[in-house]
Amino acid sequence: MHIDIEWHGLAYGLPHFCPIAIIIRQGVSSMRYCANYLIFLCVKDRQERVAMFRLFLSGCLIGLLGLLQGCSSGPSLDHQPYYRGPAEASNDTATIYAFRPFHVAARRITLHIKLDEQQVAELPSGGYLQLQVPEGTHFFEANTSPLGGSFIGDRFNLTVKKGHVYFIAGEILETRPSDDQTLGIVKDGLFGGERLFFRWAMVPQALAEERISFCRLVPPAPI
Repeated sequence: MHIDIEWHGLAYGLPHFCPIAIIIRQGVSSMRYCANYLIFLCVKDRQERVAMFRLFLSGCLIGLLGLLQGCSSGPSLDHQPYYRGPAEASNDTATIYAFRPFHVAARRITLHIKLDEQQVAELPSGGYLQLQVPEGTHFFEANTSPLGGSFIGDRFNLTVKKGHVYFIAGEILETRPSDDQTLGIVKDGLFGGERLFFRWAMVPQALAEERISFCRLVPPAPI
């Protein structure tokens, strides 16, 4: 049995730091030899070996599809409206715009957004959410699937006041940020040999409305 995987052909643009990349690059060799050992040590009959080999390949294919799902692109933004502003404030609640400017390094990674432990939406690259929340402190979480990479995920407390509008962005930067806008922590990782920096930031409204105008609306689920 011989397995030969061309990494660049399989990756389909997955980030270098994605755990799938690590699994494929480091695990293929071990998987190949373990499979050979188990098949030919435990099964002597040729027909049984063939059947076991096919079963093994089917399992590998199902597992690989499951891994790739962890870096899926999420809900489609086709035909969804772009942000046009102005920001909509409410007298009774705080308004939060959470957005992800499109970046090639994370174009296939979807974030699962939670607010106070409640799932509110899936946020793909190039999308934005509009959330109405009560005044007070809320726990915000942005997570990927277990094998989708954790570099652009984060969790932090967010204190808001009714009648106010807030813009928070999942950013990917080429240099380490030195401003005071970071909400959680700054992470870094390699993509195509280039080191990038990842964070969630509270963006000033004027700059945020310029950047979010390139993002499409993702309707959130009820909180």
